[in-house]
Amino acid sequence: MTAGLLFLATTLGRHDFIPCRKSANNNFAAERYSAGTGRRPVPTQPTAMHERGRSRLHLCARRHATIGALMADWARRLGLSREALINSAPTAVATVASLVLARSLKLPEFYWAPISTIVILLSTINPLTLAWQRFAGTALGAALGALIATFFSSNWIVYGAGIFVCGIVCSFLRVGSAYRFAAITLSIVLLVAHERAPWIVASHRFVEVSLGIAVALLVAEVWRVPGEKAG
Repeated sequence: MTAGLLFLATTLGRHDFIPCRKSANNNFAAERYSAGTGRRPVPTQPTAMHERGRSRLHLCARRHATIGALMADWARRLGLSREALINSAPTAVATVASLVLARSLKLPEFYWAPISTIVILLSTINPLTLAWQRFAGTALGAALGALIATFFSSNWIVYGAGIFVCGIVCSFLRVGSAYRFAAITLSIVLLVAHERAPWIVASHRFVEVSLGIAVALLVAEVWRVPGEKAG
């Protein structure tokens, strides 16, 4: 009977020990494999920490999906399209940036900076092409307006002659597409009453417009609209 009990205990102990030994051999093989590849051994069963992390990720994903669905639902109710949101966001950011920069430089008529940004960003042509036209036209109109205001008093004859000469100069310099911007700048310099000298007014106008153009080009380059071709 004693021999039988010893045999039974030996058999049960062997059956209990074999799975443990197999598990130990598997862990050792995994560690040896990870040591050879430089990778950490992957546990075969998820731990409680992994389960909690997975639950949190699923909860965050559901929350974001719910918020996105609510925003899309309200956008449909208000009649807002995806294109309207995409165009409005960069325009708002760019105009505010132009306004802040122009005010930080203490420009007297800082509002021309965000106006120039709006003109560039919301144009139907290439922003780079329109920026060059506005830049060249503003420079030409400011210089010509300051020159005329220095030697002539402002009246309708001088103003009309200035607009005519402005168009001739733009055509001569092969920048005819910038004529409208040159005429606008010349009109502002000649017709709007200013307390400063014409050259100071013209230089301020050039800086304000150039600042708005630079901000518009930067935003158009960094914040590209999906589906829009570069350049």
